[in-house]
Amino acid sequence: MTITVHGAYSLALPIGTHVLRVQAGAHRVVTAEVTVTAGQTVTQNFALPDAPTILLLDSGRWYNGSAIHYYRQALDDLNYLYDEWPIRDVTVDLPTTATLRAYDGVIWSAPLDSPGLIGRVVLSAIF
Repeated sequence: MTITVHGAYSLALPIGTHVLRVQAGAHRVVTAEVTVTAGQTVTQNFALPDAPTILLLDSGRWYNGSAIHYYRQALDDLNYLYDEWPIRDVTVDLPTTATLRAYDGVIWSAPLDSPGLIGRVVLSAIF
């Protein structure tokens, strides 16, 4: 696949039906189904809606109580991109305030604890 800085792209796909998935940071994921037939050039344009940058933290992992799959599924169903931050060891895996501030929104999955319990404050964000 070739992608230009202007967002133009080209693919060589075999004959058949294909699902294209396009994603870029700070945008929602967009998919489209295209059918390629012999000797045909297919053009598919995409408009990626703006979206907040999201950090999904999993502090349930450090005590084997993760519930992050619920948040992943919800964000995936809504076509949001997100970064994940697993906390496996509270002595070394905690995000810094600078890391948290780099995102428009932080979702902290904490089934049996709270960010305050492990020494971090979540900055409020509005999506």
